[in-house]
Amino acid sequence: MKKATTAALLSALLWGITGTSCASTEASGEDVQPVGDNATTMTTDSGVTLPAGVLPPNNPPEPGDAPLGPDGHYNYDAPEFVLTNPCDDPAIMGRLDRLGFQEQSEVSERIKGVKQIGCGLQTSHILPLGLWHTSVAHSRLENYDAHPTTHHSQGLHWVTFRQTNPIGLSYCIASVETPKGALGFITHISEEESTDFDETICEPVNELMTNYLGEIS
Repeated sequence: MKKATTAALLSALLWGITGTSCASTEASGEDVQPVGDNATTMTTDSGVTLPAGVLPPNNPPEPGDAPLGPDGHYNYDAPEFVLTNPCDDPAIMGRLDRLGFQEQSEVSERIKGVKQIGCGLQTSHILPLGLWHTSVAHSRLENYDAHPTTHHSQGLHWVTFRQTNPIGLSYCIASVETPKGALGFITHISEEESTDFDETICEPVNELMTNYLGEIS
């Protein structure tokens, strides 16, 4: 895999227009199924059932949080929702720091798109990854021709999808919906890998998501 530059990773923040599902069941032994196959994680106190890949709301709600819709997905179109950069969230970055990840030093290269905002991550032992919050719920990804696949591992749940942006750069993204936006970890897919796609390319973001969710639970 070619080394992804900060600029290449951050260009993922320009929301793509094409995509496919990205799963790694063979490599990880996870139970993976398409979103919508009755995969659920929990029911809230208000009786809303959360699909797999959706984290529960804050209790009590915090200013700027997106409300849950009746389908269990967050309504990021609600007027009270404020999309914030996860790289400025001490709780998120604290968990990532414990896992050995920090924001890449080129903070000036942060990009804010119409529906997403984030930064690059660096670590000493794997290629750089990206981190974002988006205002696109998993239930709406297919509107962007991105088809999410649900992952279940060690009692944790998230989705992955492959995304190609308007200038042809491809990524694999592991994502969970949160009240602050859909939190995603991003890995760049080279042109060669995109042509001859192998699901193991998504392993770095799947592993990070598993470890990150483990820090929350």
